[in-house]
Amino acid sequence: MSPFFLFLTLILAIIIIFTYGFYTFSKRTKFLEERNKRLSALRKLDEIMMSSTTNLKEVAQKVTDTMAFELGFEIGVLALIDQERGVLKRVAMSNTETGIQAKKVLPIRYEELEIPLSAVQNLSIQVIRSGKMSITHDLYSLFTPVVDRTISQKIQETVKVKTSLIYPVKARDQVIGIMIVSISKHENQLSSYEKESIENLVDVVGIALDNAMLYQNLRKLSMSLQTANIKLKELDKLKDDFVSITSHELRTPMTAIRSYAWMALHRSDIELSDKMKKYLDRVFVSTERLINLVNDLLNISRIESGRIEINPKVLDLVSLISDIFDEIKPKADEKKLSLRVQFKEHIPEVFADPDK
Repeated sequence: MSPFFLFLTLILAIIIIFTYGFYTFSKRTKFLEERNKRLSALRKLDEIMMSSTTNLKEVAQKVTDTMAFELGFEIGVLALIDQERGVLKRVAMSNTETGIQAKKVLPIRYEELEIPLSAVQNLSIQVIRSGKMSITHDLYSLFTPVVDRTISQKIQETVKVKTSLIYPVKARDQVIGIMIVSISKHENQLSSYEKESIENLVDVVGIALDNAMLYQNLRKLSMSLQTANIKLKELDKLKDDFVSITSHELRTPMTAIRSYAWMALHRSDIELSDKMKKYLDRVFVSTERLINLVNDLLNISRIESGRIEINPKVLDLVSLISDIFDEIKPKADEKKLSLRVQFKEHIPEVFADPDK
């Protein structure tokens, strides 16, 4: 083999080695760039979740901007399911240059763009139902039936996006919405690592949104409980007012009955039989007991406010029990019940409130 041929062979080998090394280095550099983008996006999403921001709209906008800016996509769109109204509602669009341009050319405000969950021809609804990502090169498939094909094509031409990737956003194994990533190239120009990064980040987005939604629901529940508590206090006041008014109204006729019973017993113009005196005495005692019960009803508000009047005195339990016996015996006789009171000898007196 001639020296010249050996020299050419050596040069060729050096070129091949250099080319392969440069290719490997470029590939490695690109991989590191993509990994750094992914790590940066994860860090920012983590900051969003750890921040004090709990407003759902703010969180949605921040995660959408993070996805678009950190990964270098033209447009990021986040839409969430509103089960009560049966629609898929746009809640955030990235503030990238293309995103801002898209907002201007939309025929309606992007927050008002709502797709009925029954619109199965819409690709976003299909992704929600299947729980799997999908790809489209036609924005009309994402706008139908709200925006017609002509306007959809005009929007796509203006913002110059070629491909939209639609991912289901999940929280606790349930689809809560979708994330749309629109780019100005075909999906085959995305590396497998880029596609994997998007999927992983969308999962993190779902966690961030779930936290915000839980807080929002908790706040609504707290406000509902506060409203219910206010209403309960109002009802409680109405109850107190009712008891107070009713008690006063009852006490007036009962006081009159007691007065007339006392007058019939002590200032009667005619001679009363012993049985009539006994009956009137029971009317007087029972009416007085009713008045005391009404007074106890009036004490309800005092009890609740921590104020209650107790008027103790030396009390003969035998006398108290005898009065109760005489009061309930007619009802017992009516029901053919036999009553008997048995006292032990030398029952001591007590210091207590006889009305209570």
